[in-house]
Amino acid sequence: AFPDLHITIQDIAIEEDLSAFRWSWTGIHTGKSKVIPWEPTGKKVNVTGCTV
Repeated sequence: AFPDLHITIQDIAIEEDLSAFRWSWTGIHTGKSKVIPWEPTGKKVNVTGCTV
């Protein structure tokens, strides 16, 4: 779905036994995926998120 997928870790925070990551990914939408289930657009997609 995103053959040129590029993932970047923006920030990392670690405190004792906890951690948080701010990340982003970008790629050209060429096929269906769980993240973007509609028909391919051929357009660049940018997604930003946080994992704790």
